[in-house]
Amino acid sequence: MNTMHKPIAMLLLATLLISGTGAPDPREISDKASGAIHFDALEMTSTLTITDKNGSTRTRKVSNITKKFGTTTKSKIRFLSPAEVSGTTILIYDNDKKDDDMWIYMPSLRNTRRIVSSEKGKSFMGSEFSNADMSKPNPDDYTYKLLGSASVNAKECWKIESVFVDKTTEKNHGFSKKVSYIDKESFLNYKTEYFGSDGKLFKTMVLENFRKQPNGKHFAYTMKVENTKNGRKSDIKVEQFKPTSSATEKYFEVNNIESQ
Repeated sequence: MNTMHKPIAMLLLATLLISGTGAPDPREISDKASGAIHFDALEMTSTLTITDKNGSTRTRKVSNITKKFGTTTKSKIRFLSPAEVSGTTILIYDNDKKDDDMWIYMPSLRNTRRIVSSEKGKSFMGSEFSNADMSKPNPDDYTYKLLGSASVNAKECWKIESVFVDKTTEKNHGFSKKVSYIDKESFLNYKTEYFGSDGKLFKTMVLENFRKQPNGKHFAYTMKVENTKNGRKSDIKVEQFKPTSSATEKYFEVNNIESQ
């Protein structure tokens, strides 16, 4: 090679190496974001507020006990008030290696029924949260793409697009893709935008008031969802939180769903 061309060739090689290693892997970023807020056990009470497009509100007091057993994280979500929903209970088996299982118990009917996969995208107790929002997403359900960077709450964030790998899963969840804004330093996910099958934004979820727990993980004490199509809003505010639980596996059995 002509010695005059060597500096140019070395510069090109260095540029290629930098460009090849400079872009972070979006799946890895998403996995780290999930790990930053993962708890093997927790107990909490919270208030769910549902606001319609005219500003009228309804509130529900809710308890949640969650604990992991083997490869399955089990949660029991019970409505404490008001009277018309008190005792309504949702039981979730968040499985690592297969689809989640969900059941709902309605005290007025004295009946427990399974929530099928096609209902995952439906409203969680009349709110803008969905049934699927109550469990951890399966990372293998998506393909990932890095869209660049953006600032949220004065924090530099990665913009990660997650698209469902198949139409059946997309239909069951009620949206086609989501865009998450993940802090470059802490990997906390501050905001997620949800898009319908028409490609248009229809819902935005915002997580706020993160607090670091003794195990080093963070938990968002405020979760807000706004539906841009129907003008409805819902938020969950956590009053009490404990990153442990003494609940036994029997507590989460389907035939024990009524127990407190």
